[in-house]
Amino acid sequence: FFHPSSFPFYVRFFILSYSCPSMLLRVHTQANRRVRGTRWKVGNMLGMFGRRCMQFSAAPCFSLSRFQTVPPFRFISFYLTSCHISARLSQCYPPSSCPPLSLSLQPCTSPFLSSSSLRRCYSAKARTSYKCSSCGATAPKWEGKCSTCGEWGTLEQVVATSVSSRVGGGGRGASLSSLFSVVQLDEVTAATDSRTSTGIDELDLVLGGGLVQGSFILLGGDPGIGKSTLALQTADRLSQQGKKVVYISGEETLSQVKLRADRVGGMTHTFSVATESNVEVIVDYFSTVDTDADVLIIDSVQTLTSGSASTSMGSAHQIREISYMLMKLAKSTNTVILLIGHVTKDGAIAGPRALEHLVDTVLYFDAPMQTEAGDMRVLRSFKNRFGATNEMGVFEMTSEGLVSVPNPQSLFLSTSDVAYAGTSTTAVMEGSRGIVVQLQSLVGNKKDYSSPSYPDVRSIGIDVNRVRMLKAVMDRVVQTQLGGRDLHLNVVGGVKVNDPSADAPIVLSLLSSLLDTPIPKNVMSVGEVGLSGELLPVRNFRQRVLSAASVGIDTIFCSVKDKTNANRLKLDGVEIVGVKNISQLKMAVLGGKEIGRTTSRRKQQYE
Repeated sequence: FFHPSSFPFYVRFFILSYSCPSMLLRVHTQANRRVRGTRWKVGNMLGMFGRRCMQFSAAPCFSLSRFQTVPPFRFISFYLTSCHISARLSQCYPPSSCPPLSLSLQPCTSPFLSSSSLRRCYSAKARTSYKCSSCGATAPKWEGKCSTCGEWGTLEQVVATSVSSRVGGGGRGASLSSLFSVVQLDEVTAATDSRTSTGIDELDLVLGGGLVQGSFILLGGDPGIGKSTLALQTADRLSQQGKKVVYISGEETLSQVKLRADRVGGMTHTFSVATESNVEVIVDYFSTVDTDADVLIIDSVQTLTSGSASTSMGSAHQIREISYMLMKLAKSTNTVILLIGHVTKDGAIAGPRALEHLVDTVLYFDAPMQTEAGDMRVLRSFKNRFGATNEMGVFEMTSEGLVSVPNPQSLFLSTSDVAYAGTSTTAVMEGSRGIVVQLQSLVGNKKDYSSPSYPDVRSIGIDVNRVRMLKAVMDRVVQTQLGGRDLHLNVVGGVKVNDPSADAPIVLSLLSSLLDTPIPKNVMSVGEVGLSGELLPVRNFRQRVLSAASVGIDTIFCSVKDKTNANRLKLDGVEIVGVKNISQLKMAVLGGKEIGRTTSRRKQQYE
């Protein structure tokens, strides 16, 4: 195990045979195979001599008299094998079974692998694995299909080497323990929550009040939705406040960025721009050269590449390495980084899930509806370490760019002055903001057993499972007999409603369509419906009432508890009507028109 110039071959022979005789057989076998490729006769002879030497090296001790009786060809065989070992091994330390020699022997220069006992004795370990060139996942053996990303033929063989240094008797942990410290939480100085306004009210609302220093923000959305436009307007508004903003594009040239910025109205073009796709260059520049940048905007993460990842651009492994490097840059330089990301065909942000875990805030840009003035855009926060995650910002895409819509209540209502059957109104909460929306439903004709299709329930903007549950409650409480009918529900404007307070307007909408009786436009209902048909109270009832009053609604049906709370709030100009269950709600809004046959016992139970 030692360099040929360190000790004579018989000393190396003694150390090897005394400390680890099992490895000698393997070394002879490898030398036998190595020589056999060129001269097989010599290889056979060396293999035979090696086995003889193995018998000799298994002796527990070694004396000079016994050494003199060994035939010379055995030493020749071992000398060749010893030179072969010394040429291949490095940074290997003698086993712990030989303490007298461990202080005076020099290590060789290359690792050698053998049994598990040798792996515990020597520091370097090399393993052969297979790495996916698409997602970066590793597998212990070759497979035709990657089990992580599902790609075919992407596994490539790699040799991973991990070296653990032996420092004295403490090992690796002794040299790294000085870098680790533990302190009490009350001794830590809390950072001030200083936020910088972006100059865009709706964006500040979603972010929780503005940008936090050192935050890492991810902005995703469909192609052409306006991500780059929002990033350019944010950069321009921040530069007008005296902030140093750098916009880096990996998709466009500088002239293309300038052309796109000229189409957006009201911009001063006082921020810096650059084009670069190598993340190492970006990190090195802003870590050493330009360390005083306040905001860094990168468009987009799928166009960046990293030399530390051998996979193709845009792969999961590349995005994971790039996002980690940018996260370290944001925390070390206290720079706000806004990273734009693409989405897949399913609507999720492209890349590994680790990307969303690394960033501080995840924003998603969506286009739910169109108006006569222009296209509407909705910005939502799905993750925010520095603010609420249920806020929603509304923008309008015009010829001058994105314009904030501070009061979006009237945008999600029908512009018709005529009340149609199957339409009901409610107020849902989006963060701290109440938004008035309209629900539309269509109840089909009852199907018999000869019908070629089964009754179906379809909804847009509402969870279909919740609609099925409400249908069962209505069949039980109001005897609607909706089991044999097709049900279709839609939210006007394409808004997605996840608030359980929309249960009461869904029930009213289905009853209005079934009875062909319109609901007055100045009437709104709000409340969660339980499985027994009772109306439950909702949160932020006062904010819902104020939002409804701003669009001309003066009558609100709610639960009895919400009515009691509203009396203490002293809401003027709006009539609050409390009902116990959906049967009373039907009687109060749609009248006493009967639906099928109802037993007198169930009538008394729900009236």
